[in-house]
Amino acid sequence: MTEPIDQKIKWLAEIRKNHAADIGSIAIAWNGLHVVLGEIFVDVIAPDKKRIVLAAWSAVPNDRSKRAMLESAAVMAFGRKSKFVIELKWALGKMNRLEDSRNDAVHTPYAISMGGDEGFQFIPYVWSESPRAKALWDRDLKLEFASYLKNIDSITKFARALGKMIHAPALDPAWPKRPSLPRPAQAQVK
Repeated sequence: MTEPIDQKIKWLAEIRKNHAADIGSIAIAWNGLHVVLGEIFVDVIAPDKKRIVLAAWSAVPNDRSKRAMLESAAVMAFGRKSKFVIELKWALGKMNRLEDSRNDAVHTPYAISMGGDEGFQFIPYVWSESPRAKALWDRDLKLEFASYLKNIDSITKFARALGKMIHAPALDPAWPKRPSLPRPAQAQVK
């Protein structure tokens, strides 16, 4: 008699595991991107004092402040009009916008719902009155989260290439091309 209930519990656990994996992938990629930015910060400040500079970077409690610190240091080191600073500011601006989406994914309260054709699924728990949950309401979360991850990965690749160009002349053909960042799947509803 308990077999259908046990099966349903296993199925719901699998749905939760997959949802957690999607969110975890976003969080891990975001953290990896900030590791790359920390390495750039070292190269801007004092490459010969890596551990000290990384300790300062890691002491800052939030990512947005770290990015602002990196931008300020780069401007002071190379000037506002340097190719490196222009490209870095572009990437940091994209990250500032993407951070809100990332935070929506990671910090939204979720609930399990029995959705029409899709069966059980995680949905934003909008009844909590969470603005983050409301921001994700009526979105295809799988598609939305995949677009966040793709954009984070693209910016990470760009930042890694940019870090190698800190002292390169502006006309050097090796400068990385800005990635095309697809708009998150916001317009696409379930």
